[in-house]
Amino acid sequence: MGDKDKKRSAKRGDKPTTLAVPLPEKVTFVDPQPPDRYNLVFFADYADVDAVLEATDEAFLRLYHDDFPPALQSRTVWATKEPGSRSHCKADLIKQVGTLAEIARAMKDFIADKRDKPKKLGTIILAGHGNPQEFSLPLATSVKKGGKRLPLPHLEIGLRNVSVLSDKPPGEWQWGKKLWNDLHSELMRLQVDLDMLHKWMGTTWTDDQTLMRVWCCNLGKPHAGPGSDPLEVIGKMYFGKAKHMIEAPKNKSGSVFSYWNIGSSPSARVRTKLFVDDKKKNGLWHPDGVAEVESDASLMRHTGADLADAQAEFVGLALRSPPTPQKGRAPWIPTFFVEDDRKLPVYPQDWAKFSGLWRRVTA
Repeated sequence: MGDKDKKRSAKRGDKPTTLAVPLPEKVTFVDPQPPDRYNLVFFADYADVDAVLEATDEAFLRLYHDDFPPALQSRTVWATKEPGSRSHCKADLIKQVGTLAEIARAMKDFIADKRDKPKKLGTIILAGHGNPQEFSLPLATSVKKGGKRLPLPHLEIGLRNVSVLSDKPPGEWQWGKKLWNDLHSELMRLQVDLDMLHKWMGTTWTDDQTLMRVWCCNLGKPHAGPGSDPLEVIGKMYFGKAKHMIEAPKNKSGSVFSYWNIGSSPSARVRTKLFVDDKKKNGLWHPDGVAEVESDASLMRHTGADLADAQAEFVGLALRSPPTPQKGRAPWIPTFFVEDDRKLPVYPQDWAKFSGLWRRVTA
């Protein structure tokens, strides 16, 4: 190294060096949550064969809708922040459910409990990875008690004709008398709960910002062919004539987890590095989660040590203790993906592509 390349110490009286200081930057959200709403989260009580899926669903939902929102208000690095995105809004109810009827009852009971403090419903998440033909939950008897998942065309026609008292199936029923007889009592039980929900909800608890987000594989595929749009069937079933939006992924979706061999109490430096590394590769972090983690109460982005502290704090909150859902001995973090048309996973951090893999219906 030549003399001219050596670092020289500053001397009294020298012209001060101009340091590059990051300009203040305000973060914005790509999936904003309307303010001052009630938010509800439901996740499926699957059959035992789907225990890993059930565990990752629950961990993801509890992290982003139960653990993270109050941390924004109570942790020093964020202090008094209100969650600003649907991706991590505070849930006023998180409940595991075994049937479609149980969802209706839980929504009705919630509205009844809050009748003296009425507010609009904001975000409702239904986590149950079925397919375009059937939702992952049965009608009114859980899978673990012998209930069967029902194809959505059966559900739609069944609910439209559930008041038929005769043993004879309605004319539009194409699947035989035995199946009609087997399902009739279950349909009636579900319809009773839906009627009660619609009575309590009316048209005052929702508006055009109320969104039901359904984790159901392929349910959001563009509808073509005979019969009703399956996505509209689910929306109408729960909201009746009330305003709402409902969306679901166009392709396969799922919740999964990542894990690291970093010990049970990783240092702040290790946690910060984990956050930054995964942010660079468009992995775990939703862009709104990144924006929220990396900003203060005024939504100005942290810099320097404050930024590193916030990243480390969040990773400490996000890491789930061992065992992993597949019984591995390592700390883990749940995440969510939707497949693209090539069947490759797309994560929320790649927001332009991820959001394009969902379809939304407004009613």
